[in-house]
Amino acid sequence: MSTLTKAPNTWSIQRLTTGLSSPTRWVGKVLKQRFRRAGLKPHRLALDPGHLHVWSGGKGTETLVLLHGFGGSCIWQWADMVGELAKHYRLLVPDLLWFGESDGCHAERSLETQGHAIRMLLKEVGEPVHLAGISYGGFVSYLIANDYPDLVRSLTLIDCPATVMSTADYQQILKRFNIPNMNQLLVPDEPNTIPQLMALAYHRPPPLPRFAWRDAHHTLFSQHTDQRIALLNNLIDYLDHPHSEKERQHPVLIIWGEHDLLFPLELAQKLQTHLGARAKLEVIPDTAHAPIVEAPKVINTLLIEFLARQKAIA
Repeated sequence: MSTLTKAPNTWSIQRLTTGLSSPTRWVGKVLKQRFRRAGLKPHRLALDPGHLHVWSGGKGTETLVLLHGFGGSCIWQWADMVGELAKHYRLLVPDLLWFGESDGCHAERSLETQGHAIRMLLKEVGEPVHLAGISYGGFVSYLIANDYPDLVRSLTLIDCPATVMSTADYQQILKRFNIPNMNQLLVPDEPNTIPQLMALAYHRPPPLPRFAWRDAHHTLFSQHTDQRIALLNNLIDYLDHPHSEKERQHPVLIIWGEHDLLFPLELAQKLQTHLGARAKLEVIPDTAHAPIVEAPKVINTLLIEFLARQKAIA
């Protein structure tokens, strides 16, 4: 395990405090421009039923897939990283089902449904990919690497405990945040909960005026609430009944925010022990649950170096 010094990220501090009538929508447009400047273009992958909204592009010969977590969409979580990563890899950055611009009419709202949708995307590539996911996106990534190992070359898990999190750990989360269930935290039903969500993501949350709470809640959290609650409920059930793990040889990079309150550092250490010698743990100081937003340059460096080692080994 190693600890790296993070680089400052002034952009994230201003993300929700600048704008016109709707600062959140205005910033969303700016984030899309950052994706476009990185050479990424949006397209839709038709599913049966529904569709997956995907940003793709980049200059590399190997493919890196980035899966976001709960809250917003891919542009809100990966915008600070795609510019540098696109210089080295072909990127695929989807909105998971019922987030951002992706949608589905599936009766089942589950990790398996998400995994099937991403599997359809990976089959379009035609060769194994490097897969990276943060938080909920990490759970999806881990499931794909386990259930469809031939589609994956390497796995990066960012602040995601995968299968080592127990129902006892879940109960500790509820106690720590004084909430009856995870829905109240990750699918907020009123604007007043936005500061608590920011305190979860950031080690030092940027100040937000009250009008920004209302705007962020309306823009980012008022859509597909029933589907997202069902996804969370399924995740809790998954902790009780995880998939049987198959023998895998994927190299794994584990990245963790030192001050993650949702998934404490002890879970990262437990995950590293569970995965054994093929897993390396990197702890990012002065970050919480979203180090890709608080320290994107550090995460990019770690990820690029990790993937370069896999290429050298191959």
